[in-house]
Amino acid sequence: IGGIALVTAYAVVVDVVGFLLSTFLFLAAFMYLGRYRKHVAVWSISAGVTILAALIFIRFAYVSLPRGVPPFDVVTDFIRIILGG
Repeated sequence: IGGIALVTAYAVVVDVVGFLLSTFLFLAAFMYLGRYRKHVAVWSISAGVTILAALIFIRFAYVSLPRGVPPFDVVTDFIRIILGG
């Protein structure tokens, strides 16, 4: 039930917070929900998968991702600038 609630919350929050930040937090929360407790691994994997998704969507597929509303849109813009998108 926790996983369903987490996915539902992700679907609701992604337009407000933005794709990149919400995906990062969703992945970390999902791993903690699954009782994975190696903190460095959880946050590293979340960051890696989020950056990989950003690279694929922004640089290769040219997909416009939800930026989020202010002040969260700054995170998306910052990552887009870093990736050169």
